[in-house]
Amino acid sequence: MNLLPPVSKRMRREFQQTGYAVMRGALPLNLTERWRQKAEQLKTNALTIERSDGEFKLVYRVVTGEVIQSQWPELFAFYSDPSIPGWTKDLTGENEIYTSSSLRSAVNLNIMENTDSVYRWHFDAIPYTLLLYLNDIVPEDGGAMQMVPGCEPHRVPDLERSHIVELWPTAGTLVLMDGTRCYHRVSQLLRSNTRFSIPLVYPNTERIQRPLGLDTYLYKKSA
Repeated sequence: MNLLPPVSKRMRREFQQTGYAVMRGALPLNLTERWRQKAEQLKTNALTIERSDGEFKLVYRVVTGEVIQSQWPELFAFYSDPSIPGWTKDLTGENEIYTSSSLRSAVNLNIMENTDSVYRWHFDAIPYTLLLYLNDIVPEDGGAMQMVPGCEPHRVPDLERSHIVELWPTAGTLVLMDGTRCYHRVSQLLRSNTRFSIPLVYPNTERIQRPLGLDTYLYKKSA
């Protein structure tokens, strides 16, 4: 299932400079709608996560990779299709790109539904993440994808001095991001409205070691 556009020299050059690429309308409407309906069905399997770290908050719901592998085989087949890491390799210029050896975080369904929902500023532990969006995200609802692109890897920028890119994806949009160079977050929802996004992780090393405590922080269900 190859839904990604051909990689041009311009796309490669822009990705090298910024660390991200946006592909609007990459998923066909019928597929996007079918996957949105499946996401609605799997909401009952989601963990509720609430974390606070000073001024940074993490409040969202997540369906983990083990559940997706067993209960959403079509999405897991899309994640595992060799054409996706191949396309990512072509765009990023990496020698190799792999599917993740950490099933829990390899493919997730992230859900934000009410005005308490927010996903804190952070870098990802490893590159690369392909984000799929299943519904329109509009300013009146909040929930923008915000990022400071082109950072030095894992070097936190001064947000007051940085240019923050704000993305409002439509249903069917894909975003490829080097999350180690793009400092990013999801802004707080302004009104109750379900926001579905699907991060697919494609590391540039075959065996990954996630930082100690990261999975507990991201996936341990709140009391």
